[in-house]
Order: sequence, then C-alpha cells, then structure tokens
Amino acid sequence: MDKESTIISDINFSERFRPFARANGEGLRELIALFLRTMTEHLEELDRAAEAGDAKAVERIAHKAAGPCDMFGFHDLAGLLSELEQSSARGDLTEARGLVEKARGEFDRIRPRWN
Repeated sequence: MDKESTIISDINFSERFRPFARANGEGLRELIALFLRTMTEHLEELDRAAEAGDAKAVERIAHKAAGPCDMFGFHDLAGLLSELEQSSARGDLTEARGLVEKARGEFDRIRPRWN
C-alpha cells in the first residue's frame, strides 16, 4: 500500500472528501500540511484569547478550527472545539483553558502520524 492509500485509510475522511483524497495524492499532502500548520496557529490563538478573557474571539477561533477537524475525521478534536465554541458563545470561559489544553493534547496525539 502506498503512502497516500495508508493516509486515506488511517484518516476517517468525511465521505464527501474521500474521492478527492483518492484522486489527488499531492493535494492531499498539501492539505494535511496546511491543516497541521493552521491547527497549531488556532490552538495558540485560542490559548491567548482564553487567557485574555475574550469570549467572542474564543468562539470565532474554535468555530473556525472545528470544521477542518471534522473534514479529516478527527471527531474527538472537533467535539472539544465545538464544546469550547458553545460555552464561549454563552460568555462562559470557566472551562476554556482546560478545553484548549484537552484539544492541544488530542492534536498532539494525532499530529506525529502526519508530519
């Protein structure tokens, strides 16, 4: 099995995304690299926004980060980000730092396979 096939079988892609992934190995590598870079940035932004008590920024960033997680099939990470988005939409940041740390831990768990 080639590397692209392995990646496609390992990542639980959404069904709409799977045909593109199979047809375009180079594009898939680029998308994964982009996902890894932007998720790292999103987690850093979330940490700063949560520490600053900026619920609107936390909500916006968490929402922006959750979609790609779902697309790649990282549903646990997407769920943590969605929970963070919902709580910050209510103005509740009491759990924000902990949720950001959980999301970072989940991302750190999946990241090494795709570097």
